[in-house]
Amino acid sequence: MKKNILRKRLVMTAVLALAVAAAAAYRTALPLKKAIKNTDQAKVKAKPSYDVAQLDTLRAWAKTIDLSSLNGALKGRFSVQDSSISPEQGPMVDYLICRKGQDCYFRYGSTETLNARGIYIYIDHAQQKIVWGRQKAIETPSVISQEMLDGAMTGEGYSLTTSQEGKVRTLRLLNPRHASCQEYALTFDPVLSQVVRVFARVKDADGNGGQATKTVDLKLNGYDPKAKPSDYLQQDRVIAVRNGITVPAAGFRNYQLINID
Repeated sequence: MKKNILRKRLVMTAVLALAVAAAAAYRTALPLKKAIKNTDQAKVKAKPSYDVAQLDTLRAWAKTIDLSSLNGALKGRFSVQDSSISPEQGPMVDYLICRKGQDCYFRYGSTETLNARGIYIYIDHAQQKIVWGRQKAIETPSVISQEMLDGAMTGEGYSLTTSQEGKVRTLRLLNPRHASCQEYALTFDPVLSQVVRVFARVKDADGNGGQATKTVDLKLNGYDPKAKPSDYLQQDRVIAVRNGITVPAAGFRNYQLINID
């Protein structure tokens, strides 16, 4: 049971990275390997249509929001839509990600995670639960993979287009017939020198033998290079040790405490 709880919480803590990564990761090598054996996939291959300079621009801007090298705090709003659950896009939810070295803090809606200074704490305010244990290794994927930029663009019929709306510019990879990742768009403000939105549309198994379309919409609206995880949450404000027993701190006395180690 503890392993299941840990797995679930780690997924939750990485949900923001998963979202940016879902925009990016799109099952990177899998479509490329399956394309050789799948005749239907082979049919959608076409000569890529893109400008090399635009591809270089997309690659450069994607690197600016590489969460694995984030040093500071990034915040914004985030929504996900899964056609196997609902045809509607989910509501926009506030998020915040803060990293300093191996220490990190995540806030997503009514949940918070502190993974720093040797301890892991996950708080679900809606459920009034606290999960805690030793600090965990959480791998944060990059926003977009080199394989997608190179392999997919040259072998899987993507087009790369650019559009301008006001002061922001959008670069969009598109292949509506692709078996996995159909769309990836990155919007940036060249004046402010920052990415303001990442959007992706992917297809995946729905659990019933069919396929579901999933979209991820991630908006970025703030960055603080000086922030550190302890600015947002500290261990002693969540849990305390009394008579050798770990208990919820005063501000969380009505919360259920679950240890996963």
